[in-house]
Amino acid sequence: NLAVYVGQLLGDNFSIGGRYLISQADLNQELPDIPPTATGLNQLEGDEEATLQQLALTLNFQHRSGVFAQWASGWYHQNNSAYPDEEFWQHNLTVGYRLPRRPAELRLSLLNLFDTDYRLNPLNLHANLPRDRMLTVSLRLNF
Repeated sequence: NLAVYVGQLLGDNFSIGGRYLISQADLNQELPDIPPTATGLNQLEGDEEATLQQLALTLNFQHRSGVFAQWASGWYHQNNSAYPDEEFWQHNLTVGYRLPRRPAELRLSLLNLFDTDYRLNPLNLHANLPRDRMLTVSLRLNF
């Protein structure tokens, strides 16, 4: 795995950020206890390889009143040896409000704005992404 992060403040209320992550995974399936003459053994054994690239871009707004918003876009590209390659974008929008000194936060998020489905090979670890457009509401309380 290799990850690179970058962020920049833009004035008092805005910031942007980016993250690039690449991960390589190999799976070698061997069954040494089964004799090599067994029927169908070549279908059970094999090597599989997958490389996943992820790019995350964010634009953040935060006002001193407590109102905040974020646009987040994620690009995913996976090369696979045993499955078709996959490439897609997902975009998320979040708005919310934080009380002064942050004892509570209310957040509304619309995830996967453009309803993008995907077929990533589970050989690479990745976040559990929504397959359909999804609205989430969260209330965070800090004691």
